[in-house]
Amino acid sequence: MTGALSRASPVDNGPAKKKIRYMQTKGPPAAEQVNLRLGYPAPSELPVDGLRKAMAAKMAEDDPEFFMYGVPEGFLEFRESLAGFLSEHYGFSVKSDELMAVNGSAGGLDLVCKVYAQAGDVVFTENPTYFLAYPTFRDFGLTPVEIPMDQDGVNIEAFEQMLLKYRPKFFYTVPVAHNPTGRTTSIEKRKKIVELAVQHNFKIIADEVYQLLCFDGADVPPPFASFDHPQEHCVISIGSFSKILAPALRLGWLQCLNPVMCGLVQKAIEMGFLEENVLASRKALQRRCERMKAALTKYMPKGVSFEEPIGGYFLIVKLPEGVQSLDLLTEAETNHKVCFLPGTRFGKGFDDYIRLSFSYYSEADIETGVMRIADALNALLHKRSSAGVQA
Repeated sequence: MTGALSRASPVDNGPAKKKIRYMQTKGPPAAEQVNLRLGYPAPSELPVDGLRKAMAAKMAEDDPEFFMYGVPEGFLEFRESLAGFLSEHYGFSVKSDELMAVNGSAGGLDLVCKVYAQAGDVVFTENPTYFLAYPTFRDFGLTPVEIPMDQDGVNIEAFEQMLLKYRPKFFYTVPVAHNPTGRTTSIEKRKKIVELAVQHNFKIIADEVYQLLCFDGADVPPPFASFDHPQEHCVISIGSFSKILAPALRLGWLQCLNPVMCGLVQKAIEMGFLEENVLASRKALQRRCERMKAALTKYMPKGVSFEEPIGGYFLIVKLPEGVQSLDLLTEAETNHKVCFLPGTRFGKGFDDYIRLSFSYYSEADIETGVMRIADALNALLHKRSSAGVQA
């Protein structure tokens, strides 16, 4: 199997799994463990009532053809509603015939790999990058070449040097509220990358699932597609309703694998529930991010630093010199009831970084989680000091 299916967890019908019911991974109560790995929206903030009303409105249309096989690109009314919504929020015109529906952002990346590359081809990625992109590339036999990042996106000089050695089929980027660093690619670099794509004949795959989740007051560049070449059309943008409406919809935009969900989301857009949820999500995420930053500043020992994202779900933390993220994770999980993703999951050279999610837990639980990580780090530093190892 390829794509998302090959990465699914084995089915477990035991008692523990039955308690979870629907979720792949359910965050435990903070008293048991604060799981700052989870890149999920908080269940308490999912727009259940809005989705219920949208489904009821769609069912009230009494159209049996709605349940027939859907067109591959997603039915027209859905794409028109989505185009209007994106045009309003992106600040430039998005046409319905430019959109396709996909089975979530992962399905979009699978489709891109299938259409634009073959086994043995090279693709460029940022270093670090979204850790689940790597298994997708491996599934299709592709070779990822990592390019280092600056604070404002991929390092252009390194990019150009790599183009002297390789002919990539595409460049995969998370250009806004980057996962895991939270960085955002500048307008100047977006324009330069498009220029390079035209010169060297490769596509730009912009994974923009956090574009609509940037905080109030943030300086947010327009989506990558707004910088696309008017004739060459080298930019492909991936979006997802998993982050802005509900993960279980498994619907994004790029080929339709689920026309019924298109109908539900169309109604959610038309009735204003998507707009309400995007605005509410931004505010909640901003509050949680601010609480996490304040807690990091308050509790972390000397030598810890972090980057401030303009939106999204994640914040990246650099550990004191000599401290490895895997060592800290072991101490944190074993003795302090907290966990996170180590930097080793995202690329080479990030052994001393950790990624923290602020999307799932309450502000109070986020502060508790940061306190526990600080306790774990202090305990690790004390052990190293006692053993005569300088941190």
